[in-house]
Amino acid sequence: MKYLIGILIFISSLEVFSQQKMDVIGVYHESGSTGGGNVGGANYYILENHHFVIIAYATIIYGKWEINEKNVLILSPTKPPTFKIYGRYNPTIKSGAKIMFQNFESRSFIQINEETVFTPVFNENANCLSYPNVASFSQKTESISLATIKEIYKFQVKNNANDFIAIYHHSRDIYKPFTFQITPQGLIDNQGKVMKKKSLKMIDEEEKSYIVEIQKSIDANRNYLYVNHLYNNFDKYDTEVEEQYTFDKNKNAYCHKFAYKPNEENEKLQDAYNRDAFLYKYLEIVVDEKVKKEFEIASKPLFRATCE
Repeated sequence: MKYLIGILIFISSLEVFSQQKMDVIGVYHESGSTGGGNVGGANYYILENHHFVIIAYATIIYGKWEINEKNVLILSPTKPPTFKIYGRYNPTIKSGAKIMFQNFESRSFIQINEETVFTPVFNENANCLSYPNVASFSQKTESISLATIKEIYKFQVKNNANDFIAIYHHSRDIYKPFTFQITPQGLIDNQGKVMKKKSLKMIDEEEKSYIVEIQKSIDANRNYLYVNHLYNNFDKYDTEVEEQYTFDKNKNAYCHKFAYKPNEENEKLQDAYNRDAFLYKYLEIVVDEKVKKEFEIASKPLFRATCE
C-alpha cells in the first residue's frame, strides 16, 4: 500500500511539474529602467525545449531553464569559452597576418607559431583604450596561442586564414543565472517586479522567425561572424545573407544587393561603422589544445593604453 501511495505521489508531482512547465512557456517583457540603463527593456522568451532567449539593446543571452522545488524559474546562461578566434582569408594581405583583439584589456597574452615567449596583449592596468585594436604580424600565421595567467589555449590555423578576430570572455563578463518566482500574475524578480506572460503564438511573424533563427544557431552552435570593415559585428545568419547579398570573390566579401555603394569599404562614409552593406564572414577556429603550465612573458606588450 505504501508503495502504491509513493507511486501516486510521484505521478502527481510529475503532473504538477508538467503544468508548471506549460504555465511558464511564453514571452515576458521587462520594462527599461528610468536611470538611463537598458532604456528599451528586455524580452524573455521561455521556449518549450527548455531553452530561453533574452533580447535587449545590443544584447542576446541564451541558455537553458528549469523549475526547482520552490516553484522558482532558473535561467542559466550558456557559458562561453574563455577565448574564441574567428578567421578569414584576406586577399589584400600579401604576407603575414593581422588580428583584432576584443576585450583583452585584462591580463592576457599571445604567442604566434610557438615562439619562445608570450607577449602581453596590453600593458598592465590598461585604460582609455581605442577601438579597434588591430595588430599586424610579418610572418605567416600557422598557429595562435592565447593565454591567461593560468591557462594556454592553442588554435591551429587552416584554410589560409590571415585575418583574425580574437575575443576574450573574461569571467567578470559571464552572466549569472536569473531567477524568478512563478505566480499566477506572472514572473516576479528579486526586486518584486512582475513580468506578465504573453503567448508565443501572439508574437508577430518577423519576431517569431528571428527567435527561430537564434534557436537554430544555438542548436547548430553557430560558428561564424558577419563583420563590416570597421569591425562592427552584425547579428546576421547565412539564410539572410544568401537572400540579400552578392558574394564578391575578389574581395572575399558580401555586398548588399541594393544598399552597397561601389568601393564604400575604402571611403569615409557618414555613419560607416553602422553600415551593413559590405560584410566579411569570419569562421570560428576551434581550440586545438588547452593546457595549464608556466610560460615566459615578454616585457613589451602589443598595445599600450593609458589615460596619462
